Amino acid sequence: MKDIIFSKEVVEFITVAKEYCNFMDSLKELEQEDFIFKIHKINALLYLKASLLPMPEEVFEIESDRYVTEEMYATTLVNIQQLLGNKDLNILADPYTTDVEKENEWIYISEILTDIYQSLCDFLNSYRTGNDEMMNNSLYEVIMDFKEWWGAKLLATQFVLHKLLYTNEYDEIVANNIFENKEINTENWFTERRRKDMFGDDE
Repeated sequence: MKDIIFSKEVVEFITVAKEYCNFMDSLKELEQEDFIFKIHKINALLYLKASLLPMPEEVFEIESDRYVTEEMYATTLVNIQQLLGNKDLNILADPYTTDVEKENEWIYISEILTDIYQSLCDFLNSYRTGNDEMMNNSLYEVIMDFKEWWGAKLLATQFVLHKLLYTNEYDEIVANNIFENKEINTENWFTERRRKDMFGDDE
């Protein structure tokens, strides 16, 4: 077990995850242009390091603690929304889905970034416990979060950030944002599932 939870790949992922969370905790010190430039670079590295994580061979019957509170999540979300302003586009998370029975998911960039923040913070705090089994479980959970939820959404976000940084098309995309007034079903969002895990189904 220790060969996996203390492997080179995991240590490198932890380093990038810490950088991401620390970055999100210092948003009030940033300007919009600086934020977009830096998060684009961190996201690229984060995706790479997450894709290299070794999957634990065994998962133990231990319930992982959730460290990101509803207040922490909301604060981070609002900070990102205010920083991005009209560039916080509502984007299609999986434009290439082949499942005809699956409704395409629309989600704002700020919510994607906050989802990732929540997943990484929970992972990092579990790792700080020093308990091998809890660390093993948290590694498994963050890998599954990456594969099933935020990995593809991160890539969708990167496409938009790339347009902003390297092309002349972004202002037109913002001005003609066809998703702006779309009614969105949040029932299956990663954030909603996490919220239900932490606070139950009752509002």
